[in-house]
Amino acid sequence: MKNFLNSEFNKNIIILLTGTGIATVLPVAVSPILTRLYTPEDMGTLAVFVGVCLVLGAIINARYELAILLPEDDLEAVSIFSLSFVINCIGTLIISILLFFFGDLLVGLLENPELSDWLFLIPITVFLIGLMNTLNTFNNRLKKFKDIATAAILKSVALVITQLGLALLYAGPLGLIVSEFISRLFANLRLYKNVRSKYNFYELFSFSKLWSVVKRYKKFPLLDVPATLCNLSSFHMISLMMTSYFSASIAGYFFLTQRVLASPVTLLANAVSDVFKEKAARDYKNLGHAKEVFKSTFVKLLTMSSGVSILLYFLVEFVFSLVFGTDWAVSGLYAKILIPMLFFRFISVPLSYMFYIGEKQHLNLLLQAFLLFGIVVSFLLFNKDIYVVRSLSFVFSLFYAIQLLISAYIAKCFRS
Repeated sequence: MKNFLNSEFNKNIIILLTGTGIATVLPVAVSPILTRLYTPEDMGTLAVFVGVCLVLGAIINARYELAILLPEDDLEAVSIFSLSFVINCIGTLIISILLFFFGDLLVGLLENPELSDWLFLIPITVFLIGLMNTLNTFNNRLKKFKDIATAAILKSVALVITQLGLALLYAGPLGLIVSEFISRLFANLRLYKNVRSKYNFYELFSFSKLWSVVKRYKKFPLLDVPATLCNLSSFHMISLMMTSYFSASIAGYFFLTQRVLASPVTLLANAVSDVFKEKAARDYKNLGHAKEVFKSTFVKLLTMSSGVSILLYFLVEFVFSLVFGTDWAVSGLYAKILIPMLFFRFISVPLSYMFYIGEKQHLNLLLQAFLLFGIVVSFLLFNKDIYVVRSLSFVFSLFYAIQLLISAYIAKCFRS
């Protein structure tokens, strides 16, 4: 244990897992209260709102923020940060204009009239998501892992307080949607503190440097934006298609499953990823491979995931009915079916950053297109929600397994 804790890599993982664990537990802990304050239809509206915001927020920087960790020169990383921010501002303005003229059309396509009252919050929420992605990556480069963990906790606390407080004042999805905006605002303020104290971006801003990084890292917008659209569409189109093919209530059941199990798994996996990608990027530049850190991280993830997955498989249905009430028993059934997918996701997500370190975005694009195709086929083949969820679990599990193998190949784990 002493040797384990003496490793900077392991310490950073523990810091982020602790912070992310606290941030994850808080929303899950209040979920039994929220399911009694909000209806499945309210959850379904939130699922649609979050789906739209996360899809747009993931590409609002043209994915340039992912390149912040790659250059050795700090000034080049600053230029990438500035470029991401400028593109974010332009993209947010374009989204605002499009929603002003075509907002009603979007509401009609999503078949969720409740969303029309909250369209004005989409652009600012998207902006905050994009900014948080950029700030988080830059803090990662600065190795400010404690502050990343603190920001995650602040975001979670703000989310819970807003959801509970507004539920007591106003019936409907108001508290759920406004909390998404407020929680990210608090997290961004915390993450910005380190960046502001380290660099003066106004003095370092240069159009020539921005143009230089635009050309150097052009693979990110050209290949990773389509790949990310496929990936996030794959996740968030499920809620939209659940609403369209079945009902808002079914979408609400599925969203609760994601909130209680899938979202925490992704957050915890991302915490490990934040440490892994900094170390892996450094090793890949210096050694030409990242197989040692890849293998050690894989073992840690496999160990953490195995026992929890087995336990959840036998208990999750009972726990959902007990904690959230019998009205939400369907969510527990969904959760049990999705356990294999969650097992593979927890292991694969952190290690998949090798696609960016090795600049193999074309492989990522092909893999994401396969996932999107599999999801669409799942809805076309089956007309019952339970069969669709089973098919989705298989498709995602296969996707993550292939992603893991390719990531290991890029890290050169199969070479002696």
